[in-house]
Amino acid sequence: MSGRVDCRPLVSLSASTSTTDSLPAECTLNGASLNTWLVRYGWALADDSPAAPFQEEEMQAQQEALGIWRDGFMPPSEWRAAASSECNVCSARHESIVRSKEKRQQTSGSQNAD
Repeated sequence: MSGRVDCRPLVSLSASTSTTDSLPAECTLNGASLNTWLVRYGWALADDSPAAPFQEEEMQAQQEALGIWRDGFMPPSEWRAAASSECNVCSARHESIVRSKEKRQQTSGSQNAD
């Protein structure tokens, strides 16, 4: 990929209520949306609000196990919501490792059955 990357903020700097240094933007490469591409191929997450853009692209990436979805990834919205007295990050990491092992076993089992 080569060409010119153009980005435009989706909100004005003065209207931003973000407490971080991030600012939502739409970026394109030669006129094609990088935002869409990153989510579609599993290298970025769609916003988890119901009406947010890129939900379909994220679902496709999950179904095809692309990018971060290929090995048991658990989105932050899931592990943050988990009510536990344990460290949620630790629990999520453990669960991710278990899911990765199960997925590898299923994959190797289906290959051995062929």
